[in-house]
Amino acid sequence: EITARRFRADAQRQGGNGGACHAQMYIMGTLLRHGSDAQKAQYLPRIATGELRLQAFGVTEPTSGTDTLALKTTAVRDGDDYVVNGSKIWTTHAHFANWIFLLVRPSPEGKPQQGITFLLAPMSTPGISVRPIISISGEHELNQTFYDNARIPIANRIGDENKLSLGVTSRWIEENGFERQRVSVGQALYFKDREVQLPGVVAADREDSRSDVSPIALDYE
Repeated sequence: EITARRFRADAQRQGGNGGACHAQMYIMGTLLRHGSDAQKAQYLPRIATGELRLQAFGVTEPTSGTDTLALKTTAVRDGDDYVVNGSKIWTTHAHFANWIFLLVRPSPEGKPQQGITFLLAPMSTPGISVRPIISISGEHELNQTFYDNARIPIANRIGDENKLSLGVTSRWIEENGFERQRVSVGQALYFKDREVQLPGVVAADREDSRSDVSPIALDYE
């Protein structure tokens, strides 16, 4: 897991795009911690080879923003499936993904900090649709996704139903932030490694600049 955490910073430091594999790496970690042995065997090798493009997180909602406790997307049991209804917004790369990782509520009962459940959903599922959000610069990276009676097998649930507490979901979201920071650290180190080549920069400046590097970067090194 430590090696996986360093991979994205390493990729960025060498001039690659660590952000391109953000969701793949991050969801693999979630499966390792909370998935069953059968789910790990089913999904992890396909994620690692790129066959399964699990590149999207369905977390933020139009009415609740980033307040995970206020999420309203429902997942009602019906036979062997959950019937999912709701919407997610600002979903990065949903138009590239062939699966999405969803946070849902199987029941409105109980405390809001309890009852959040993780589902893996194929984007090809009937009832799932994607609407592009085009940035002011004309780029298409973000999307709004809709779930209209989309049937997701109960077998696609990661962990127990209604057992993911505030602590688990907070850690999930917090680690998402740290993963993004690692890309930034890698980018900073990419330029730091090469600053001696810039006009007016001398070798001594490289040592002095170390005090300005984030503690995350120092720990990484």
